[in-house]
Amino acid sequence: MRRLERAVGLSLPDEYLELLRTANGAAGTVGESYIVFLRASEVERARELDMEFGKSGRYLAFATDGANTNYAFDTESKAPYPIVGQDKIDDEGVVQLARDFTEFYERLRHRKLGGIEVHFSKEQIADFLKRSAAVRKKGDGGPPQTT
Repeated sequence: MRRLERAVGLSLPDEYLELLRTANGAAGTVGESYIVFLRASEVERARELDMEFGKSGRYLAFATDGANTNYAFDTESKAPYPIVGQDKIDDEGVVQLARDFTEFYERLRHRKLGGIEVHFSKEQIADFLKRSAAVRKKGDGGPPQTT
């Protein structure tokens, strides 16, 4: 995980790095929302593509809704970085979702990202991540490649 930090030139939040150690990439439904946590290598590649396509590099995507929105660290701010919802096509239409990764995780856990309040325990989230990682290791699918 430290390789990822070196590759993107940032010190990333410990909770996010722990998530990567637990399940380096995960995809599935939590409540009514689909979320894809990118693998460390996918985060690196997404950053490379952003730079190749002339994006500012301000946002470091670490997850997606599987459609048009990336969840990203706003790296223009000081750490801990705010979490934003970002249009995949450009840097326009960015909405701050949480003050930091810890708050993002809690909002996901308590289903407050989309205004629906269904509560999930840390154990349920951890179980979801482990099951998703096991499926990906078997090669039975996994999240689509994202930019």
